[in-house]
Amino acid sequence: MGLLEHLVSLRNSLDFTIRSRVRIGRPLDTQRKMYESEVRLQRELEEFLAAFSGLRDFELRPKHLVLNVLDVGCRNFILGPVIDRFFQKKGMLVSIDGIEIDAFRRFTDLRTRADYGEYFAQQCRSARFHAQDFLQWKQPADIIFLLNPFVEKEQLLAWGLPLSTFKPEKIFSHCRELLRADACLVVSCPSESEFAAANYLAEKVGLRLVEVQSWSPDKSAAQKQPRFGALFR
Repeated sequence: MGLLEHLVSLRNSLDFTIRSRVRIGRPLDTQRKMYESEVRLQRELEEFLAAFSGLRDFELRPKHLVLNVLDVGCRNFILGPVIDRFFQKKGMLVSIDGIEIDAFRRFTDLRTRADYGEYFAQQCRSARFHAQDFLQWKQPADIIFLLNPFVEKEQLLAWGLPLSTFKPEKIFSHCRELLRADACLVVSCPSESEFAAANYLAEKVGLRLVEVQSWSPDKSAAQKQPRFGALFR
């Protein structure tokens, strides 16, 4: 590890420890009107998910069964309602768990990711936000979403996390352990180098690549980077 990486990691470690202990937040009004940028982001995420034919395979399951879905590294859990609507349109029941290790990072309104996570969870039929390390999660899943995992140190440091949390192979291995039979892992990355690293890790832990999709932003998009996506079984 270079000196600069070491210093940035030390700073991030201090900041991460402080915000993990100062958890006081401000709940959002459940009747709050979403910002246009949030609406656009959810629409873009729905477009991305709709491209995966592998997700449509779950329509073949009995409608009374509940799909257990994990959103790993969910940040503020804005993906939760997108997942719920995606399967609700197919007449399917889902239970969604959003997991975020850095849940108490604050936005400009001084609310935390956890505050927003609870807000977006309430927009779903059955969802919960969890402020915890995914590696401590024990419940099995039918679908795991791992969107923008940190597979390169530079991105993890840039997002304010210490290198002690950089465990990409363990995360992919844990995903493999939690997936039930006929389950799937959906991964996306904002760059081709990260996508290649993620695919390598997924296949290294025994997952099989079955589908590749991508999404590119236009000038009005809320997301400024593309999504290179893959579905594994």
